[in-house]
Amino acid sequence: MHMNKKSHVLLLFVVLLFTSYSGCAYYNTLYNAEKYYNKGIKLQEASKDTIASGEEIGYYDECVKKCIKVIYFYPKSKRVEDALYLMGLAYYQMGKRNPIGFGEISYKRGRTKFQELIKIYPNSKYKADAELYIGTLNYLVENYDDAKKVYKQMLEKVKEPKYRDQVYWGLGRVHNKIAEYDSTISLLKEYKTSNKENAKNIYFILGEAYLNSKRYDEAIKFFQSTIDSKAHREERYIAYLQIGNCYIELKEFEKARTAFENASKTTLDDKSRAQALLQLAEVHFKLKKRQEGADILEEVSSVYPKTLYSARSYLYLGKHYIEEDDYDKAQKALDQVRNEMPGSEEAILALYIYNRVNLLLKYKKLQNEGNLESRAKSMFQLAEISVFFFEKIDAGINHYDEMVKKHPNSPFAPRALFAIGWIYKYKKGDKAKSDEYYKQLIAKYPENLLRKLAEYDMKSEKGYEEFYNKAENEFYNYETAKKAQKYEEALKSLEKVEKEYPFDNLREKALFAKGLLYKNYLMDYKNARDTFKHLQKQAGYDSFYYELCKNEIKIIDDIEEAKKKQDSEKNKEKKESKEDKPEKDTSKDLKKTDDKNLEINKDKIKEKDIEEKK
Repeated sequence: MHMNKKSHVLLLFVVLLFTSYSGCAYYNTLYNAEKYYNKGIKLQEASKDTIASGEEIGYYDECVKKCIKVIYFYPKSKRVEDALYLMGLAYYQMGKRNPIGFGEISYKRGRTKFQELIKIYPNSKYKADAELYIGTLNYLVENYDDAKKVYKQMLEKVKEPKYRDQVYWGLGRVHNKIAEYDSTISLLKEYKTSNKENAKNIYFILGEAYLNSKRYDEAIKFFQSTIDSKAHREERYIAYLQIGNCYIELKEFEKARTAFENASKTTLDDKSRAQALLQLAEVHFKLKKRQEGADILEEVSSVYPKTLYSARSYLYLGKHYIEEDDYDKAQKALDQVRNEMPGSEEAILALYIYNRVNLLLKYKKLQNEGNLESRAKSMFQLAEISVFFFEKIDAGINHYDEMVKKHPNSPFAPRALFAIGWIYKYKKGDKAKSDEYYKQLIAKYPENLLRKLAEYDMKSEKGYEEFYNKAENEFYNYETAKKAQKYEEALKSLEKVEKEYPFDNLREKALFAKGLLYKNYLMDYKNARDTFKHLQKQAGYDSFYYELCKNEIKIIDDIEEAKKKQDSEKNKEKKESKEDKPEKDTSKDLKKTDDKNLEINKDKIKEKDIEEKK
């Protein structure tokens, strides 16, 4: 077909218009993607919340959609490289500002985009930045081995100082996270950077490494360097908090107080200030300035009502009143925790402490009531709660000692003597006094199982610890055998702990594990129930295991009830299948067949008549 000159010019104009428009289209699409990304960043910078608003996430999401259009509709465009990089950034920002769980998904998507960018464009202008982000995102999704691998490869290849600073910081952070503190220190201590922003990051990582390796003086130096390097306000706040924590470990409480006061003044964020004030209150208690500490907690609870911080304030107040033996005020404060933040971990802990205060008061009352065995048990439990829950060591020793004097024939007497010996050795560091009580136990109760442990502990510096380690090895053998499905071997290990390690916590732990083994793996519900009931009886209704056993027994009851119901239904079905089934009435089916045949015959007759007429 011949085309005239006018038509040819028109077609050329259309082609040029289309190509020009398509070039502008992908440019404009990417431009809009960048615009949405920047809007998200502005909202993020203006926000005081740790979790992004729906509007902010919406901007990042629109950025991603625009980038996908560029990649899908214009795969050969030079803008694909930019789109992949921008998508990675958007996913990274969404991950930072999303709740736990959702954030991880965004991090993984971002990492994928940066990896695609490097694979498709190995010489990309974004390559070093993308690799840094891959290392960071691996760290954030707790893939520390891959993060370490990326950073080490970059150290070998990348020479630009701005990237090397980030790599050193990132690698140090990974070492810290996996408790390789010496590696962090050897990597960063001699590293020099001219960039002040990177220097403060490295100082902080070094401070964390020294703190975690319990080298508190060195940690303080580097946290102070972070502050002196004109770090951002929030970075200085965290550094002050960590300095305060170091001074607490060094028992230098006045210096810790100064650090926490500086932290409370440094931050503008209400939540951060509340946290600093809580730690400041704790230091006041350690300095025996109890009223000052209580006043700070009252301030936090009134300034930040119905928050996690007011709940913690009342929790700390409850503990303070317990130390003062003011149990009425303690219970009121602990009860208030649940009103401030019901369902929180603080509320659960407060309820647990509240119940222990109730037990303490109950045993105080029962130590002078009931029969001799009941009185002895009450005095022993009073001592146990005082020492091992409320850390009232001297009060606990007095309760143990009084119990032995008043009830020398009680089965709790040798346990009390051993407890006093243990406290003097491991809590007070007085071995001579410890041996004195151990010898009393051996002389007065030579047949008691605790004699063996007392003798062992007197001979060895870490006798009790070694004894416990042996018990823990048996628990380890039990776990190993259970994983290998060698259930009889697992059972023997638990029975060995039960017989050879006569401590409530070890024996109760072994009995509970034994019950679970019978129930969950051997399906022996009778022995499981018997074991749980035996543990309930031994531990007593106020034990941690009492309610756990009660719950497990209910599960067993439910399983057996369901099994009975299932067996009953099977028997019923079996009985019904044996009964004779009535013969099927086929008359209706025969009638239907006859009617159908009649219709077919009628149709054939009609067809024949038509043919004849034709």
